[in-house]
Amino acid sequence: MRKLVQYLRLMRFPLVFTAVGDAWAVRWLGGGFDGEGPWAMPPAGQLAMLAAVSFGLYGLGMVLNDAMDARRDAATQPDKPIPSGAVPRWTADLLAGSLWLAALTVAWFYGRATFGVAFAASVLIVGYDVGLKSIPVVGLLLLGLIRAVQCQISGVGYAGEAANLTLWASLFLFTHVAAVSWIAYVLEGKQPALSPAGHRLLGGLIATLDLGLLLLLSLTLSESDGLGVSLGLLAERMSHLAIPLSAAAAYLFLLLRILRSRRWPTGPDKGRMAMRMGLMWLLVYDAAFCAAGGRWSGVAAMAGLFVLMLAASRWMLKMRRGRGLSNGPIPG
Repeated sequence: MRKLVQYLRLMRFPLVFTAVGDAWAVRWLGGGFDGEGPWAMPPAGQLAMLAAVSFGLYGLGMVLNDAMDARRDAATQPDKPIPSGAVPRWTADLLAGSLWLAALTVAWFYGRATFGVAFAASVLIVGYDVGLKSIPVVGLLLLGLIRAVQCQISGVGYAGEAANLTLWASLFLFTHVAAVSWIAYVLEGKQPALSPAGHRLLGGLIATLDLGLLLLLSLTLSESDGLGVSLGLLAERMSHLAIPLSAAAAYLFLLLRILRSRRWPTGPDKGRMAMRMGLMWLLVYDAAFCAAGGRWSGVAAMAGLFVLMLAASRWMLKMRRGRGLSNGPIPG
């Protein structure tokens, strides 16, 4: 069991549910399955395959990241699975390759378009892990882009309102993950440090995308192709407000946790915790996306994934404490 816990730590197992939720939310928004009521669901087989692809891609990113950083982690985080010796480096490399192959194989059987998106996401993941993360601005934006692409593994070919909402979801995840990664990078004191110009560039790009998201929301709520928002439609479709409200709640949540929680660690661990909490909050967004599309069965599914994520996190923490491992947060 101890060996299993170390491999799950390596894969950041509790956070795998956030990647599954992203892909599921986009599939729910796309519709096209039997029954179009608010409680209609995609076929269980599709959901299982999307979960498998998401699991493989997320695991690939986490395992390869630690494998490439093993030497640095030996000095800065020696309790992590690879530098501690709990997981041999060659085993981590084999696991990363297996997860990559499994994800692409399942994606191929799901559909050629899904395979193409999954392959593109995997290329971005490998590019980030093998070197691009050493360029701070590029690496932080790439983390957001990976989420934006990965969530679309089922979202090719949607039209109308479904296309608007899936595009919104993808861009929204991009800005959130990039922003949270930026915050965590600064809190951890990672090197190389961001220059003032880098901070301005990141802030400007994220702010520009946020303005674009507001414009997209306006178009989605509008009766026509113009920019005006119909008050009647706004009153009828208040569920769209779940998206911006969840964003405000997420950043307020992070701010309060960072500034006020006495239980949080200090130093670099605070940045890791901020990253972990920011990623966990993605399932709140996924539920909001489903609510915006009137897919209440999707909201229920995201709630279920959130519960599973918390349960997995608590179980792993209990196992680590019970076996004398680090009591700190699961590294993100």
